[in-house]
Amino acid sequence: MTRTRTRRNTRIKAPLAIATAAALGGGLAMTGCTSSRSTAMHNASYDSTPTYSNAASFSDLAISVEKKAPGKVRVGEAFTYEIRVRNNTDATLHNVVINEQIERAGYAVLSSAPDRDVPSRDYDTTKADYPQWKRDPPGNSYDDRDMTRDYLPDRRTTTASNATTGEEARRVRIADLGAQGENTWRIGTLAPGESEVITVKAVAAEAGTLASCMTVDYDPIICTTVEAVEPELKIERLLADGQSSVYACDDIKVTYRITNAGGIETRPLTLEEPLPRAIRTSNGSGQVAMNFDTIRPGKAVTKTVTLSAQDAYTFRNRAFIETADGEKIYSNFGEIDILDPEISLSVDGPSSDYMNRTITHTVTVRNTSEDPAKDVKVTADMPAGIKNLAFSSQRLERRGNTVTIGDLAPGEARSFNFTFEPNKVGDYSSSFTATGYCVDQQVKTVNTDVKGIPAIRIEVIDKNDPVRVGEEAHYEVRVKNQGSAKGLDINLVAMIPEQMEFVRAEGDRTAEYTRNMITFEPVPELAPGDIEVWNLFLKTTDEGRVKFEVRLKSDVNTTDVIEQEPTTIFK
Repeated sequence: MTRTRTRRNTRIKAPLAIATAAALGGGLAMTGCTSSRSTAMHNASYDSTPTYSNAASFSDLAISVEKKAPGKVRVGEAFTYEIRVRNNTDATLHNVVINEQIERAGYAVLSSAPDRDVPSRDYDTTKADYPQWKRDPPGNSYDDRDMTRDYLPDRRTTTASNATTGEEARRVRIADLGAQGENTWRIGTLAPGESEVITVKAVAAEAGTLASCMTVDYDPIICTTVEAVEPELKIERLLADGQSSVYACDDIKVTYRITNAGGIETRPLTLEEPLPRAIRTSNGSGQVAMNFDTIRPGKAVTKTVTLSAQDAYTFRNRAFIETADGEKIYSNFGEIDILDPEISLSVDGPSSDYMNRTITHTVTVRNTSEDPAKDVKVTADMPAGIKNLAFSSQRLERRGNTVTIGDLAPGEARSFNFTFEPNKVGDYSSSFTATGYCVDQQVKTVNTDVKGIPAIRIEVIDKNDPVRVGEEAHYEVRVKNQGSAKGLDINLVAMIPEQMEFVRAEGDRTAEYTRNMITFEPVPELAPGDIEVWNLFLKTTDEGRVKFEVRLKSDVNTTDVIEQEPTTIFK
């Protein structure tokens, strides 16, 4: 509000004609010079509701003042007039003051409602000319009968020394009332459209025209209304899709919405959110700082930031903006759990085994964290040179060499088996890799040394059984390595029955006869599947049922391996 204080002074002049009783047939006349007519007569006796025929007024845009008085009054007789002041504005006027200037003697105000400021006059109260009305208490009023009957005849003139006629006394005592010079009424405050009426009782001391002028002072208040408004800001901190948890490898999308519910646009704003050590912005900063342009009343502006987590953490935080006067306005708290699952992988398998055996690897995946592990899978990288690869589990699914584990609750574990057969002797390395959503992959490798077993078999076949005495018996000796490893240091001997004699030996290697025993040339190495063959020819000398026997020793067979072939000799 803007208040302007200005003093206005409005002057209204209203002459009053006062005549002697003789000139006016016992009455006095009062004429207002600004009135269009002044012919109304006031009765000699006081009328509490007089008829005013003399009026003067003034009006401007702020205030109007009107004075109404009788056209004529009788000397020495009280009469009444009114002053009406009105506030014409829609604002309150302050310090309204009505001043009445009396321009000649012989006129006095006896009382008024409201009370006037009593004029100051230098009287010596100890002197005989101090008027009675000044001795009476403030607020005392006199009616017309008081004036003509009690007051006007001066009681102080009863002594012979200062006696006068009644008419002279009347004039003298009314004159004592004097020309009071100025009458002031302090109205004070006038509300918009309010009026105040001042009712004045006065008396004229002598005939003639009495002029009085009024001035009006007031302080106009010029008011302008300025609505003091400010932005009313609200900050909302929202997590993308209302998430309550994300994984540590996920982006954390945080949206900030600033709403201006106030009546004026904002200044440019900076939103800040200090981040805990486990949370960082996309550029690695530990604090969110976002600038917002001005926001119009009733509008909202949103911006989104991407955060990342470094570890498992319960992220509970809030943002704020700081106003120009230093006040911080905070957002709501937003809370989200950062999940960081961990899994372990173990593979149980033999470090060594033998050819022609099924090798089994048992694979176990376990969630070792307090957070759920999602989309866990295990992929096997099997060595070359295997056969009959198989997978066994009642609950899991395999596609190729990948086994789908699925989701693992905290502490949960699942196992399955991979089986295979090696094709050859050697080192077999099997590698298994466990992966999952937002987990560190786990890799385990198992090395299995596959060994071979030499299996040397002796086979003796008689080609012509039975045999007549005197004919040659024919034996085929076969040595075969049926194992998976080389046979080393193979030594063979054949025992000739008494009914037979050595004729000759044929084969890949030599054979020598000594005392009914044939010694074969040693075989230093016989690979798996290899065969050594000898053909022996013996002459029968007597009939009977005989057994041809072959004995074998090797590096893995330190005791004799014996093979016998029965033969029938007849005459």
